[in-house]
Amino acid sequence: MRKKTILVNGLLTYDSGKTWFTISLFKTLAANGVKAVPYKPVAAHNIWFSARTIKYSIKMKKLVGNDAYMYFRETTEPPELLNPIALAIAPLDPVNYVSNIEKYLDDASSFLPQLVLGRISHYTRGETIHFVIQENVERTVRDAQEIVKILKKKLGAVEKSLREVGELLVSQRIDEITSQVLNTLLEKYDIVLLESFNDAVIPSIGLAEHVDLIITVAPGRAFIYDRTTTKSILQYLTQRVVDPSHLVTPRFFSIFKPKEILNTPLMFKPGSHNMLKPVVDFILRE
Repeated sequence: MRKKTILVNGLLTYDSGKTWFTISLFKTLAANGVKAVPYKPVAAHNIWFSARTIKYSIKMKKLVGNDAYMYFRETTEPPELLNPIALAIAPLDPVNYVSNIEKYLDDASSFLPQLVLGRISHYTRGETIHFVIQENVERTVRDAQEIVKILKKKLGAVEKSLREVGELLVSQRIDEITSQVLNTLLEKYDIVLLESFNDAVIPSIGLAEHVDLIITVAPGRAFIYDRTTTKSILQYLTQRVVDPSHLVTPRFFSIFKPKEILNTPLMFKPGSHNMLKPVVDFILRE
């Protein structure tokens, strides 16, 4: 079997269902005898809603979010391999915005103003660093500040400015790390299910050359693009969009026609499902 990288991205900023779809597709592939693995290069989670993974992060002395924890439990591969870039946000304190509630709503709907902790793991080198953005921590609610304080100590996180982190996340170093991890996974598995984050087309622009197919998901639907259209989409976006943060799925969705549009099941938990068999067939056929 020719090894393939399948990019799974979401049409919505939040709650497209990428992770459940990816795990369910992984399990359906496995049930059909395909050696596959889920891979989320960049993942973010809100510590306010992540008591289980906070406890796990403290125990393992590495920041692990909800999606990476689910991947780890399903595959037993280490979180730093399945998710080399882990980011944690925390809720902002509205008390700091009493004179400008519009600013609060704007910041609360944005990612960087809420980013407080991060982990960058270079799996092939065995290197991991944790960082904390203290200027953002001070803007969060009290209990979130206490959680970050504990995590900072347990993880040995170093302080970095928001500007430093923002530049780092779009740097060539991130492209190199995520690409090297992908190559490591492809040495062991036939199919890598590359999950993006939020509504980003791709988690790291350096991964574009490795992608064979794109599957864009929304609740109840999967839009599948063949190899030729996938290459056209990625070429179109990378040539026209200068700011990587603007590489979002709505920019191509109305321009490029998917090869197939399939229904996806409503499930109580991720698992192998007959409704995903056509997706498996498409991947193997392409």
